Amino acid sequence: FDAALAADSTFIEIYSRLGIVDLLQGDYLAAEERFTIAIEKNPGTVQDRVNLGQAKFQLQTPEKYREAAALFQKAHELAPQVPDPLVLLAQAQTFLEQYDDAIASYTKALQIDPKNGSALGGRGFILLKNERFDEAETDLKGATAAKADNDRYWAFLGQALHFQGKLMEARSAYDRALALNPSNADAREG
Repeated sequence: FDAALAADSTFIEIYSRLGIVDLLQGDYLAAEERFTIAIEKNPGTVQDRVNLGQAKFQLQTPEKYREAAALFQKAHELAPQVPDPLVLLAQAQTFLEQYDDAIASYTKALQIDPKNGSALGGRGFILLKNERFDEAETDLKGATAAKADNDRYWAFLGQALHFQGKLMEARSAYDRALALNPSNADAREG
């Protein structure tokens, strides 16, 4: 069945959809194979590159993170006005500990969409870990405004506030994180 689909370019969309099913079911190796074939048949597809990158990213090895980053970079080049490939690129760069590159990628995504909650949250997290607390606070406030239901962003905001001595505001952010997810360890420790 798979060989027949791969041989007939009219079925590439179906092949891509099967890759999405694999991705959603957690069969990342199968998804990787299907999206690779889909890209070979249609090299200009942005979404298949993003999906393949996500499958590789989920395999959680440095090699796969690098491969995912290259796919997200290419997806960005194919669709330069779409912020999502840049956010995903920055996430891969973060796992590769390429923090300056990740900040640059998040910043590019924010130039496209200044209120992108994922970009604000990701960059805010890196700024927090690099002890740039005032900048982290700004980004994380934007992230929590854009994605008010993300407990991690609230916990990170609490940490940024805490390290600046803004203890009442920090407690409020931690409480919000715990209301969303009572098992959030960062908020419980805050």
